[in-house]
Amino acid sequence: MRLQRFNGYSEQQFTNIFGDSKCHILIGNGVQFKQKYDNDNDKYINEVDSAEIETYFEGLGVQNIKLPKNFKLSPQIHDMTIIELIQPEACCIGLNVYVRAKGIKVI
Repeated sequence: MRLQRFNGYSEQQFTNIFGDSKCHILIGNGVQFKQKYDNDNDKYINEVDSAEIETYFEGLGVQNIKLPKNFKLSPQIHDMTIIELIQPEACCIGLNVYVRAKGIKVI
């Protein structure tokens, strides 16, 4: 798949790439918490910046989703549960796609 370059995250970009593809959560690694990066000192600091989950979009493959740092996985969500992303946005840098959302909910 060839992607066009766009600046910044947008809901339209997410829709253009993922369309109506169903999204399944992959719980294998659980929720990963990413550390904040200090640009001034060029190193990671001991502070959570965001959470990240791994998902599978039918027909498109695996995609990591960046979520707010206070994200908690509901006990009702199991591996391969079909979910909906809340306010999803995508950003393309080169041929890489990055996705973020405000949260998830079970369909």
